[in-house]
Amino acid sequence: MRFEKWQAAGNAYLVIERTDLVHPPTPARVQRICHPDLGAGSDGILVLDPIGPGHTRVQILNPDGGEAEFSGNGSRIAAGY
Repeated sequence: MRFEKWQAAGNAYLVIERTDLVHPPTPARVQRICHPDLGAGSDGILVLDPIGPGHTRVQILNPDGGEAEFSGNGSRIAAGY
């Protein structure tokens, strides 16, 4: 799986394009990927899904596997990516 690790104001997120996902981001997988010792270590995962020219949907996943409603730093990272 291809991903990039970005940092903004003290938060590190993994950025993954939905087309690069090999398996769906289940809570258990997200927890393992975000784990600092067993995975890549991050404050969450941003799954980017292009929905049209110049428009991208961002799914923000917390390190516990749950979905966040909003993240300022996550949004900043997605826009920069």
